[in-house]
Amino acid sequence: MITIITRVKFLDDLYHTVLTENDDIRNLSNEYHFSNAIKDQCLAIDSTVHNIYRYNEFMKHYQNHQNAFIRVAQTTDEGDLILNDLLYDASSDTIFW
Repeated sequence: MITIITRVKFLDDLYHTVLTENDDIRNLSNEYHFSNAIKDQCLAIDSTVHNIYRYNEFMKHYQNHQNAFIRVAQTTDEGDLILNDLLYDASSDTIFW
């Protein structure tokens, strides 16, 4: 079976699950920085990879067809923070971002 990767149509759909209900990206402060992402145990990627266990955990759940969630934090060359949330829904074998 091939996993579908798709963008969510409505953010409420992404943050309306047991895995994500406390991680709504819209609730983050405007002062949220890369250092906060590291402290919050996000998979944070700059010149090094922080919290790699989060990626390993996500992949293990995915491979075992179990629901999973991960937040990935990166910065642009200018220092702007980019956050991407990925939710794997095992029932539909779909990764939403």
